[in-house]
Amino acid sequence: MDKTNCPDGSVLRDYVQGQLPERERQSIESHLEICDSCEAKVARLEESIPFGLPLPPPDDPSAKDTYADLVTNLKSIRQTPSHSHGDHFPNSEEFAAEDSLLGTKFGAYRLISLIGRGGMGAVYKAEHISRKRPVAVKVLPPESLKDDLLVRRFCREIRAVSKLDHPHIVRAIEAGSADGVHFLVMELIDGPNLAELVARHHPLTIPNACEIAHQAAAALQAAHKVGLVHRDIKPTNLILESTGTVKLLDLGLALLHEDQDDSLSLRDQTGTSQIMGTADYMAPEQAIDTHNVDVRADIYSLGCTLFFLLTGKPPYYQERDRNPLRTLMRHANDPIPDIRRMRSDIPASLATLLSQMLAKQPDGRPATPVEICRRLDRFVGKSNLSRFIFETQRQDELSHVDSARPTRIANTAESTVPHRSDPSRSNAVGILQQRSFLVGSAVLFLALLVILAVLIKFW
Repeated sequence: MDKTNCPDGSVLRDYVQGQLPERERQSIESHLEICDSCEAKVARLEESIPFGLPLPPPDDPSAKDTYADLVTNLKSIRQTPSHSHGDHFPNSEEFAAEDSLLGTKFGAYRLISLIGRGGMGAVYKAEHISRKRPVAVKVLPPESLKDDLLVRRFCREIRAVSKLDHPHIVRAIEAGSADGVHFLVMELIDGPNLAELVARHHPLTIPNACEIAHQAAAALQAAHKVGLVHRDIKPTNLILESTGTVKLLDLGLALLHEDQDDSLSLRDQTGTSQIMGTADYMAPEQAIDTHNVDVRADIYSLGCTLFFLLTGKPPYYQERDRNPLRTLMRHANDPIPDIRRMRSDIPASLATLLSQMLAKQPDGRPATPVEICRRLDRFVGKSNLSRFIFETQRQDELSHVDSARPTRIANTAESTVPHRSDPSRSNAVGILQQRSFLVGSAVLFLALLVILAVLIKFW
């Protein structure tokens, strides 16, 4: 399959769910290696659709109960019809429709540019019309009004954010609806998410990686104090501001324990069996029962994120096996990876902390995020995130300038001259030029002597 022959959305969906024959799966994987567009589509599908490929039971008897619970949950997902916006593959017409919102007014705000899209709508850069203050606006698509589940999740995000006022959690400004479209206005965060940062500048130093995890743990502690479990801690939901401050985003999957008293929320939790979260960063117990989790599931996900910051990959990542269910099974059954085999400069005490954060059972993990902060304190002394983000942004700017600079077309004579200065090459060229000048001068001098002799002879 070449780059111009892209598979359609249904084939990519079957690929992500592991439902393609081996030969076709290999063809898709070969195509993904050369097609960034399909790679991006697969990444979106991996985060938005339910998982559903049964595997043979594990050999380890102690893991069989976990396997049975997981497969039962997955079967119920596949048998339950869903109309969630995240459960279909958006086509180009739908994306174009979302782009048509640019310039639209929502209350006192005007949408300026698209920041990103996800299963729960799109996030735009916007500004307050009269105050000219930049903000971020999360918008649910108009068709979401037909999806009670999606609207309830959005309302839950609004409730969750409104409960929190913390320097490491994105701050909500207001929420409302306009012409049947729900929106949430939040502070605009200036900086890359951690996935973007690591993709360009990994691996991070130990102090900087630990400082990021320390700040994220402080955000989780604040959420824990109000009874909130995020359930989707991952690098793309953590942004590093230019000031060096880490911000936690996207509370759309957050679980508020007080929601047990909310009949609408209770129907949301018991009436669907969707696995919520992202496979590469999801705690084993969350894959079995999305709603019966506590802050220790977030601690597990934070451990996966710290592992990613230090190595460039999540702990159970396999390049040639992207199936979400198999990833979940590795989280549940495979030995906890020893990070020191991938990075020998990791201190033993930090490796121990990571292993404990990645414990299969919640009881084996640190009990609270504040304990994570305390144990990370010893590793963050030499961190300087503000300098790090400044340097990375500077590198990105220089790289952008270099890539944007027009290429000079040299003539034949110039084509042998190196593009960049090479001292040894310059020396050699200089010596040759000097020798050529001397030889030329000598020849000219001899020619003049001959002419002079001829003139004297005929004088």
